[in-house]
Amino acid sequence: MRRNVILDTVRLLVPSRFRQMMIKRRLSKEHGLIITGSDEPIVIVKSSFGRNCRIACPVYIGESNLGDYSYVEPFCRLSSTDIGRFCSIAPFCVIGPLSHPLNRLSSHPAFYLRDERLGYVFVDESGDESADVRTRLGNDVWVGVGAFVRRGVTIADGAVVGAGAVVTKDVPPYAVVGGAPARLIRYRFDPSTIRKLLRLQWWKRDASWLRRHASQFGDVEQVLKAAEPQEQIA
Repeated sequence: MRRNVILDTVRLLVPSRFRQMMIKRRLSKEHGLIITGSDEPIVIVKSSFGRNCRIACPVYIGESNLGDYSYVEPFCRLSSTDIGRFCSIAPFCVIGPLSHPLNRLSSHPAFYLRDERLGYVFVDESGDESADVRTRLGNDVWVGVGAFVRRGVTIADGAVVGAGAVVTKDVPPYAVVGGAPARLIRYRFDPSTIRKLLRLQWWKRDASWLRRHASQFGDVEQVLKAAEPQEQIA
């Protein structure tokens, strides 16, 4: 109890800007994060990060995992989400929030979720099955500004979610979706090229391979032809 009182006193005495700076330094050291947004708050809870991940404040990331080189822009909220490598999350996105059950007498979480953040509850233990459901983004996924992705949805490798989209169903590889609810607009490449790219899995290549082929990324066919024979699909 005394320790908590001391910590609360320190928080009151130390300017919020300085506290945020210390929090960001700690997070950078623990997770190797590249953090931008000097004075804005950042909240990271039970999450893990790959190499060279970038987070722009303010942001909330709870019980989520980001793969190598993925980044999250400001004003995003990520919950219970697994994100692959080289993913781009634009500002104001909400991904994987808890759903409110519609088959109960009340949809209010105080009747099915025991969480201190609510401030009050009417149950002794949580009874929300959706709490264990996770949202998954593959590799090289781009989520546009202000998109909403429902908990439990899977967005496959190479897919694009348009700005302001409301994604309630799984998105196939290299699909471009948009709208509310989101619908298929088109595919980034033809079926044959998509199969080859899924076989190549360039996002798993090491830094030397990426540097060697980066100048060719503007021409997908050129990259596929330059890949080793065993990585190609006839």
